[in-house]
Amino acid sequence: MFARLNSDTSAVSWPNLPSVQPSTIELRRTGSRNRLGNPISRVVEFLYFLVSLSAVPVARLDLLGWGAFGCLALSAAEPAADVRSISGASTVTDLDGHPVNPFTKTESKAIVLIFVVNDCPISNRYAPEIRRLSSAFSAQGVVFFIVHPDPDETPAAIRAHAEQYQYSMPILRDPKHVLVKRAGASVTPEAAVFLPNGQLAYSGRIDNRYADFGKERPAASKHDLEEVLDRVLKGARIGAATRTKAVGCYIPEAK
Repeated sequence: MFARLNSDTSAVSWPNLPSVQPSTIELRRTGSRNRLGNPISRVVEFLYFLVSLSAVPVARLDLLGWGAFGCLALSAAEPAADVRSISGASTVTDLDGHPVNPFTKTESKAIVLIFVVNDCPISNRYAPEIRRLSSAFSAQGVVFFIVHPDPDETPAAIRAHAEQYQYSMPILRDPKHVLVKRAGASVTPEAAVFLPNGQLAYSGRIDNRYADFGKERPAASKHDLEEVLDRVLKGARIGAATRTKAVGCYIPEAK
């Protein structure tokens, strides 16, 4: 009834266990190579017996070598989290008050969030560049969202601002800063690029036109947002998110 442990090869033989198959159990030994004495062998056999009774589908028995002794640990596989889900998603809405989760746009090549507020002069000066990027990349499968994180801005004021600056892409309100936290944004304007699976690929400035407050270049010499979108569309491998420092107006506190 019990599993038999061969201390020379770290192999386990399985005589007629109906609930647990050999392929679902792995015995791993790390540390110094030692031969198990009789008491510990019986403990190992008893643990396997318990596993067979409880019908655990996937388990791993780790044998950690501590000198001449061993420490046994039983662990189960953890399911991977869905990074497209967002906590507090119901507080992210369109201008009609309907909840919107931008990360459900799985058919897109990338999801871009541009954080703006109505009264930030730096943010408003970027409107032509934001429109240019949206026009250029939307045709290639990239989805753009304008995100307003200021809880004091009303839908009517945001609509008037969008009309003034000719924003035609979807506009979201984020008064509880659900998307702000997900992107790691702190100022406006600031951009965040997400892959279709919800992975953050980039967060930071749109380009380097502003070196600091009051220090504006005649023209940008590095187009960070455009460059990362080009890499995504070319199928480049995206690892840890790239972050740059954005210059702009601090995002008001959430309410």
